Amino acid sequence: GQPKRALLTLATGSGKTFIAVQLLKRIADAGQLGRALFVCDRDELRTQGLAALQNVFGNEAAEISTGNPQLNARVVVATYQTLDVDQEGADASFLLKHYPENYFTHIIIDECHRSAWGTWSTILTRNPNAVQVGLTATPRELDLGDDCGADAKRDMQVTADNVKYFGEPVYNYSITQGMEDGYLALCKIQ
Repeated sequence: GQPKRALLTLATGSGKTFIAVQLLKRIADAGQLGRALFVCDRDELRTQGLAALQNVFGNEAAEISTGNPQLNARVVVATYQTLDVDQEGADASFLLKHYPENYFTHIIIDECHRSAWGTWSTILTRNPNAVQVGLTATPRELDLGDDCGADAKRDMQVTADNVKYFGEPVYNYSITQGMEDGYLALCKIQ
């Protein structure tokens, strides 16, 4: 059948974690949630995600650590590092050892623009039947000429890879929209 994938782009600070938690709650309320994986790239995002998920799922939400794959949890929170999928050449050993193919019914990749596609794609390819949701900040809107720098080119490639895999974003909330709505303020960095 058709892959069940979605990409949501929201400006930084506009509530990607909140949306992820509410999405999983609605799926659970509808009796459709088996086991979910929430993956992020930094410890502070893992801590924030875990707290938000535990507010809704209580002790059914748990954080994966290298010593504990949390196989009894309904919703697990992990970083790329914990799953051994954080860098080129990473062998995904923790992921492969503890979670068989199609173990997860729902996967949310937070900040999916931050990691090079190849390093964490194993999570998705090992769970092809899962509903897969990518959350990303709005791509930088830069006027890129032929002489754009390596960072800009890398951004464009990651965005292209995300769109190629997930499809065009099903929801887009830009920083401009967030400012117009009064949720976000433009900060000048000194």
